[in-house]
Amino acid sequence: MHQLVQLIPRRDSETKELIVDVETLHPAELEARDIVSWRHMIAAQPAFASPLMGPEFAQAVGAVRPDARVAIWRREGRPVGFLAHHLRSSGLARPIGAPLSDYHALIAAEPFDVRAALAEAGLGALRFRGLVDPLGMLGQAAHTAHEAYVIALDDGADAYLEALRAQSAKRFKNYRRLEHKIERELGALSVVAPDHDQAAFEQIIAWKREQLTRTGMHDFLAPDWTSQLMHNLFAARDGDFQGLMITLRINGRLVAGHFGVRQGAVYHPWIASTDPEMGAYSIGQLFLIKAIAAMPDLGLTRSAEHTSELQSRRNLVCSLLLEKKKNDPLFSIADYGYDAQYMSRGELVTHVPGH
Repeated sequence: MHQLVQLIPRRDSETKELIVDVETLHPAELEARDIVSWRHMIAAQPAFASPLMGPEFAQAVGAVRPDARVAIWRREGRPVGFLAHHLRSSGLARPIGAPLSDYHALIAAEPFDVRAALAEAGLGALRFRGLVDPLGMLGQAAHTAHEAYVIALDDGADAYLEALRAQSAKRFKNYRRLEHKIERELGALSVVAPDHDQAAFEQIIAWKREQLTRTGMHDFLAPDWTSQLMHNLFAARDGDFQGLMITLRINGRLVAGHFGVRQGAVYHPWIASTDPEMGAYSIGQLFLIKAIAAMPDLGLTRSAEHTSELQSRRNLVCSLLLEKKKNDPLFSIADYGYDAQYMSRGELVTHVPGH
């Protein structure tokens, strides 16, 4: 699994400094010093503040995917870049954990010649769909740019929700009516956060898969490795990188849930699902509002929305987000650190010597 390529010393076209080697290994083989360097690069660049971009996610995927790899570029022995990926026999690289890696990046402390560096790592092409590129190193390879969204509670959850209420008072009035109707007919609503109930976890997975099948969407939860990764993260209890499930219940009965991964104050939900029998009550919309209100008690200040969930969920917050202008302070990717408020989709093709 371990590959070390010794290069003829050359000068980087951007920095004029020497890059002398690139190392490719399985995430389980990462040395402690490289993990520290990776974390330092993430801490230095707000755009990289996602649970999906650190060594912990690469190692979690590596635990269930033998084809997981990390390319490490070094300058005079010092790491200057990390790329977690999967490499196909054709030489095509995909982001680590795809399609769960909604946001991904080549983690770097400073710009360097990416096309040459990828070729030296044996990567014939890098395909991406949610690239975060604050240093602008892969911009020439982007086919399209698309907006991404993050719930940013810089002024607290109450202020965030109050701003939404002010912009859509009629909708919030209807949500209050629906909540009162539920309480009269079914019982009291309550949020459990975090929720460690294994049966509830299995149920929200089942609801999501049922929804994907019903709507003709790709079942990203079908592969064994995806299921194992989700279960491993759900079971994790130590450290600041772990799975997080938030649920909504009525008199103890599960009616909705979110599951994803968190690291520190940032949450990335992968799954949002609801009891199909609750469709008449707009339960998913009520739950999202209550989940936002629960974030501060969980120590969360950011929730980065999963792109496919944005496409599938029809709710107040998402509809407002999609109508926002790019400079809207209530929902700003710039506040989260994403360069130009965009993620990129595309493919960077390199020339690999000997191929």
